[in-house]
Amino acid sequence: PLLAFDGRDAREVGRSVIGELVELRAGRIRLADRRLATWITDGTPASEATAVHERLHRVFHARARATEAAWHRARASLHADPSVAAILVGAARGESEAGRSDRALILAREAAAHAAGAVLDEARQVAGAAAIAGGYAAEAVGWLAPLMAGGVERFRLRGLAGFVIAQAHLHGSVPSIDPG
Repeated sequence: PLLAFDGRDAREVGRSVIGELVELRAGRIRLADRRLATWITDGTPASEATAVHERLHRVFHARARATEAAWHRARASLHADPSVAAILVGAARGESEAGRSDRALILAREAAAHAAGAVLDEARQVAGAAAIAGGYAAEAVGWLAPLMAGGVERFRLRGLAGFVIAQAHLHGSVPSIDPG
């Protein structure tokens, strides 16, 4: 997808100035050093980042890759875009169930930023489960506490065990939860 975004083929990119900074394999391109990705991301003005995400959304949409297209549409959005929330939360749940909690947390966090109602509750539940699975107890409590206070029942029940574990980890005791 990045080669389609760039417009050059892999051979041209490999011979270019950036050739030493990227890994090209099986038609995919990736930055060779994660620190470079951080530097690029942190140093890019919001307007340029938005334009890049808009272009990547179009590339992934054309390739019928719904999760990636939704991710980049969400990242390009200046306002909440509920149309991407359900796609992202579904992908987050799949990542969580596959044991990829860090990726699940990233996707669920973005889904929550665009969701409302039951989809928001599901995003919170998935984010909380992914956070506790990743060892982030405080973040898990932050995601799950709103569910315990009145979220949709099925997501509240799914999140209950993670909430109890996270609270016990943080406070050394099991929290009391009003079932009413």
